[in-house]
Amino acid sequence: MTTLENTTIYHEIDFLLPAQRFNINFSYVTQKGLPFVREFVLRLIHLAPMSMSQVATFFGFTRKEVQEAINDLVERGELTLSENGRLTLTEKSNGYFTELGEVPRLSLLRDSTARLSFDLATFSCLGKENSSEKWKAGLSIKVDDENASCSETQVEKHFQRQFHEILQKEFLPKSLTRAIALIRHAPG
Repeated sequence: MTTLENTTIYHEIDFLLPAQRFNINFSYVTQKGLPFVREFVLRLIHLAPMSMSQVATFFGFTRKEVQEAINDLVERGELTLSENGRLTLTEKSNGYFTELGEVPRLSLLRDSTARLSFDLATFSCLGKENSSEKWKAGLSIKVDDENASCSETQVEKHFQRQFHEILQKEFLPKSLTRAIALIRHAPG
């Protein structure tokens, strides 16, 4: 019995899709925890307004230590002294909490920049390191001239839609990727 081997010879064809590289400036909101003493003084005052001596007793601070901690929080606009002599949270620091007893969180607006390439057909992000030198042979795909002429507007819209995917693929700066990873794993 003879076995016939059927082999097919083929050639790979590359389809070349036009792409453009963009310098993208963007802002994102991040949440940050507070230094230990600052956090716990605010948490304590969030539970109930109290006097400076009560705060000192609770933490075991000397008069000078409590004065230092309270002055810092007053200067930051996070504590105020009420008419009855008790420390209370300001509107600013009250915004750090959503529930009683929780960890306070500061929302910060951060700015960043990324240099990314997007194809001009679907405006999918191709990453940081796209180079046309390695694509010499292939079939070029023509895209609508309007895509090329409006690419900046389209990329702005698609960058916002694809932000989390772009972040997951680590196309954004490492410092941003680490900062967001720390936020996702932060307790509370």
